[in-house]
Amino acid sequence: MISILHLYKIVEEDRKKTFGFFKKIDKKHFYDFLIEDVWSPELVFRHLLMNIHWMQEKLPGNLSTPSKLAFDLGEEVKDQATLDEIIEEFDIISPILKKQLSSLTAKQEEEDIDMWRGKMQRKVYLVRLINHEHRHLGQIQWLL
Repeated sequence: MISILHLYKIVEEDRKKTFGFFKKIDKKHFYDFLIEDVWSPELVFRHLLMNIHWMQEKLPGNLSTPSKLAFDLGEEVKDQATLDEIIEEFDIISPILKKQLSSLTAKQEEEDIDMWRGKMQRKVYLVRLINHEHRHLGQIQWLL
């Protein structure tokens, strides 16, 4: 069976490949809204920084704060971040998340955690957010 950490590492590898792709093409594509009312790749990555924070919030002993580039759903973003700034943020927070995931015990994975609409098993929540990131990476590839 695949572990939560292994699943996250797969998504992290795909994220890095996507970053590599954006380093090779005109930077305007990083900021373009290719379809009306659909986030640009830059905004998707900034949303994914918040996605990591959401995972961390539900891990035992977490004291993290969201990345300065992350934004929450419904929040208006008024500035732009460069690809390098976003990569730098992921390079800071991703190792922290991996360390937290690697220290999760089987019992902690099975625990029910409080959610906005009841309770959910921690491992189910974490896997859903990891898959959420993977779907957004696919969205970026599809848009391009």
